[in-house]
Amino acid sequence: MASVSLLRVTPCAVISLNNEGKLSDAPIRMTRLEAAPVKTQAPAYAKVCTIVCGVFVPFFAVDQTATTTGSYLLIRMGKANVIPFTPHRLANGKGYHIVIQPMVENFPLDNEIEAAAFMNKVVEKEITSASDQYMWLHRRFKTRPEGQPSLYN
Repeated sequence: MASVSLLRVTPCAVISLNNEGKLSDAPIRMTRLEAAPVKTQAPAYAKVCTIVCGVFVPFFAVDQTATTTGSYLLIRMGKANVIPFTPHRLANGKGYHIVIQPMVENFPLDNEIEAAAFMNKVVEKEITSASDQYMWLHRRFKTRPEGQPSLYN
């Protein structure tokens, strides 16, 4: 496995609800999620916390791509199924055709680094299926591990 660096820590509010709309008792890995006093307008049932926002994992040909772990947190806490879908723009601005893929199997729920790499593979597949639809001008690789040069210079 390639070496992995963690990104910055950012305050945010995480709300985990169960199927009845009540606060979930889903387990949270305290090594990555720590309670912190943050002033916010979040509802009383919100868990206010500080989380690690991402990791560096492969994406296409770039071994160290800054990737959010937000999807991992939501999937793990909500015990959600992952069903990839891609909207394809129709010619002349006539709308969208949405392609819905089968449910993802074997999502790595125990490791946010493996989950981020897994999600990047899913996204790569969707981009490759309609590469003309991807926003290639987006500077996807601008955040680099500390000490690494920019890929855009």
